[in-house]
Amino acid sequence: MRTPDPRRSLFLVALGLGALSGCSIFAPVDCTLIGCINGLTVGLTSPPTGPYSVELHVPGAEEPFHVYECDGGPSCHHYIHSPRLNLKHVSITVTTVAGSVVTDVPNVEYQRTWPNGRHCPPPCVQATVTAEVPA
Repeated sequence: MRTPDPRRSLFLVALGLGALSGCSIFAPVDCTLIGCINGLTVGLTSPPTGPYSVELHVPGAEEPFHVYECDGGPSCHHYIHSPRLNLKHVSITVTTVAGSVVTDVPNVEYQRTWPNGRHCPPPCVQATVTAEVPA
C-alpha cells in the first residue's frame, strides 16, 4: 500500500477550498482595454502669461531632449509631457518674458499602475514633477 504524500494532500485541500469559496486558479482573468500615456509630465507652478518655453535637459547634455514652446494663446498647455521613461534626474528650464528659472529634479520617481487590472498588461509607467515659473 502506498503512503499518501502530504504535499499532494495539502494541494488537493487548497484546491477544494478555493472551489468552495467561488475562486478558481483556472478562471480567466477579466481585463479591460484602458490605455495610458507613459512618460514624464511636467506641471508648471503657475500659468505663464504671454509666450514661454519649457526645456527638459538631462544633466550634462548640451541639448535639451524635449522642448515645448507656446505663443501665449489659449491652446497652451500647462502640463508638458515627454514619453521618456528612463530619466532619474531631469533639469527643467522655463523661460518667459520675465526671465528663466531652472528647476532641478534629482530623483524622478515613476509610478507603475495597472489600469486594466493587476494581472493584465500593459502596466502604465508615469512620473509627474513640478517646475517653477519666472515671476
